[in-house]
Amino acid sequence: MSVNVVLAQAYPSRIAAIEAIAVYPDTAGGDELRARAEDVLSAAQLFGSATAAQDWQAFAFSLKILGLLADWSEAVHNAAVDADRFLRAGRLQYRTFAADANHSAYGLALVAALAPINDDLDVSSVPALRSAVAQREMPVAIFGIKKRNFEPLTADGVSAKSEEIAVAFLEFMIDGKPADTVHNLSTGQVHDLDLTIRVSRWPEYAERLVIEPMSIEPPSTWDFPSFEFLKPHGPLPYVFQRQGRMALHASQGFNARPLEFRYSAEFQPQPK
Repeated sequence: MSVNVVLAQAYPSRIAAIEAIAVYPDTAGGDELRARAEDVLSAAQLFGSATAAQDWQAFAFSLKILGLLADWSEAVHNAAVDADRFLRAGRLQYRTFAADANHSAYGLALVAALAPINDDLDVSSVPALRSAVAQREMPVAIFGIKKRNFEPLTADGVSAKSEEIAVAFLEFMIDGKPADTVHNLSTGQVHDLDLTIRVSRWPEYAERLVIEPMSIEPPSTWDFPSFEFLKPHGPLPYVFQRQGRMALHASQGFNARPLEFRYSAEFQPQPK
C-alpha cells in the first residue's frame, strides 16, 4: 500500500462542480452537470481505497441526480412533451442512492439534502436543492491509499515470482490516525508514523526486510523513516509493527503539483 497526496489533483473537479450547481445555475444544465459528475468520479479514483473515495463517489451521484432535475426544469419551462419523465428518473436514482447502506457522514448529508425529490417537488424548488448540495461540507482529504503487493528480490536483483503475496502493507497511521483520514499535515513539525505489514513468504536467501521511502520530491523538503526487520523465528505469516518519525519541511501551494511519496519493500541477503 502506498500513500499519495492527491488534494491538488482532485479538488479542482469539486470546485468546478460547485460553480456549476451554485454559481452558474442558469447556464449549467443537465449535460454540464453530468460532465462534472464524471470528473468527480475520476477524482474519486485518485483516493484508491481511502474512505474519502466514498465521499467523492456520493458527490458524483448527487450531481447526476441534479443533472436530471436540470433536464426536468428545462423541459417544463419549454413545454416539452412528458417533461416529468426526467423527474421520475431522478427519483429512481435518488432512491437507489438513499438505499446505500455504506454512506459516510457526508453521503448521508447529501441524501438528506436531496430528500425533497422524493416528495411532491415543484420545479421552482430545483435551485434550492442545488444550493443545499453545494453547501454540504465535504471532508478535505489529502491522502489516497493505493494497495500494492510486493514480490521479493533475489540476491541478483531479479524479482522472484510467487503465487503468494510476499509483503502486504496493512496499515499506515499518522499521529495515531489512519493515514487516509488525515485531512492536513502541518509542516515544520515532527509526526508519528506507524507501520503494520504482513509477510506471508520469506525467501530462503534473505536475512532482513527493508522498508524504505521513495519520492521524486527534493530530499530537503521531507524526512520519512526507513524500517528494517530481521527474519523472525516461528511459523508464517509474520506481522510486524513499527513506529518512526516523519516531517514535511516545506508547505505546498494549492495549485502546485501534488507531493508524492511511496514505500518500497525489499528482501536483502546477509552481507558477504
